[in-house]
Amino acid sequence: MISFIRRKAKTGKKGWGNISDGLGGDNMVEIIAHRGSSGHAPENTASAFLKALEHKTDMVEFDVAITKDGIPVIFHDTKMKRLTGQPGIMGQYTLNQIKKLDAGSWFHPDYHQERILTLEEGINLLRATRINVEIKPDSAGHEKKILDIVRNAGILYDVLFSSVSARILKNMQHIDNKLNMGVVAGGILWKGSLKTALDLKCKSINPRMGLLSAKLVSSAHSHGLKVLAWTIL
Repeated sequence: MISFIRRKAKTGKKGWGNISDGLGGDNMVEIIAHRGSSGHAPENTASAFLKALEHKTDMVEFDVAITKDGIPVIFHDTKMKRLTGQPGIMGQYTLNQIKKLDAGSWFHPDYHQERILTLEEGINLLRATRINVEIKPDSAGHEKKILDIVRNAGILYDVLFSSVSARILKNMQHIDNKLNMGVVAGGILWKGSLKTALDLKCKSINPRMGLLSAKLVSSAHSHGLKVLAWTIL
C-alpha cells in the first residue's frame, strides 16, 4: 500500500527536510510505503519494510503501540485478532508473549515465521530511508520512551512523528519543540485537524484518501503544510 505527498525535487539529503516547503512546483509525487510495502508482505513486518527498501520508496510509515510491560512495538490494530489470530488487545501482552506470535500467516502461509517488531528493531531496519512514525492513541504517556529510542538511533530530527491524537502531539512537543510532527486526519472532517496542525506548528496534515480535496490541499499549502494522503493504492 502506498501514500503520497506532492513535492518538488529532492535536495539529495536524507531527512524530513528533503521535501521542499513550497510543494506544488512540478506536480511530482513522493511515494510512502504505508505500513511498509503492505501489498507485497504482511503489514508492519520486517518483510514489508525490506520490500519497501527494495522498491526504493521515498519514505516508510509504520505504527507504534505499547505492550503490557511498556515496550514500544510496531503494530497497527488495537485488537490482536486480525493480524495474529489471538484474543485481546496489545496492552494485555508482554513483549516476551508477543514475540512468540505468528504475525504473517494471515497474509500468506509463507510468512508464518514473521514476528512483531520492536520500535528499535524497525528503526534499525529502516535507518537508511525516511520514516513516518504514527503513534497510536493508546500509546499516550509513553512519548518520551518512544522519542528516546529514536534519539538513541541518531535520527530524531530525520523522522516525522504523526498521530490522530492531539494529546500525544502536544506531549511530544512539550518534550522537544524541534520535532517534525504531522496530524493524522481520519474522521469525516478535516478542518479541526488543520487547526491542530497549525496550533502545534506541525509539518504536515495526513488525511485519509476519502477526505482529500482541492480545498484541503490548497488550505494546507497556503499555511505551509505538506499533505500526506493515505492510502492511494
